[in-house]
Amino acid sequence: MNREENLEKEKRISEILELFPEKDKVDILDESESDKIESKVTDCFPIEFWGRIDWEKVNKKLFLLKKAY
Repeated sequence: MNREENLEKEKRISEILELFPEKDKVDILDESESDKIESKVTDCFPIEFWGRIDWEKVNKKLFLLKKAY
């Protein structure tokens, strides 16, 4: 990665971190770790091509009802 690409990456990371009030509690994973987590999630849940979980294909569901007061 050249210097310009590095600066662009740092800029994007900085912009993303601005979204979090407690930046020190945010971990940014490298591509390898990110891929591992993505694989674990997609192995557990059927993901549609647009990124949503296809709940109709999930076998074990637990419905939580909100109690009205």
